[in-house]
Amino acid sequence: MYNRRITTRDLAVLLNVHERYLSYMYPGKIAVSNKKALIEARKLFKLAIAKEVIDGKYSTAQAARVAYVSYNTMRRFVKKAKNGL
Repeated sequence: MYNRRITTRDLAVLLNVHERYLSYMYPGKIAVSNKKALIEARKLFKLAIAKEVIDGKYSTAQAARVAYVSYNTMRRFVKKAKNGL
C-alpha cells in the first residue's frame, strides 16, 4: 500500500473490509499536500531508472517493476532519456 503496489480500495476489496476501516487501521498514509513536487520527484526517479536501462543495468521489464510503472510507461521514459528529454 505504501509502495503504490496496491491501492487502499483494492486492498479493502481483497480483505473484504470497508475502505474507511482500512484507512483507520493504517493512518500513516496521509494525503499529499504538494502534488506537483511529488509528480516531479516521481518523474525524476523514472528518468534515473530509464538511464540505468540505457547503461545496461536493467532490462525495460525489470526497470518497470523497480519504478512501479507499466512496461509501456518505462519504454516512454527510456525514449525520453535517449533523446535527452
